Amino acid sequence: MSEESMVERVARAICAATGTIWGGPRGDDDPDFLLVKLMYLNQARAAIEAMREPTDAMVDAAYDWLSDTAPLTGRRTTDIAGTFKFMIDAALKGPA
Repeated sequence: MSEESMVERVARAICAATGTIWGGPRGDDDPDFLLVKLMYLNQARAAIEAMREPTDAMVDAAYDWLSDTAPLTGRRTTDIAGTFKFMIDAALKGPA
């Protein structure tokens, strides 16, 4: 089983947020679901593309995260996953 791509993960989240079940009666490759699946995948790509340029709040959150972790390591950390999560959390909060 291959790892789910971020595009598919976001597509599934959009699908769930609309109250729709991912996949048709015969699963993800159900021919009746393929067009719906394509729609959700396109929406996911558009959503991810919109997040490509971080907001000022996201950049500030990244700097805050890096500054907060520096005393723990004695240097600026390169915890990209942690930084990314703080940036996304800032995006979800919206404008300050």
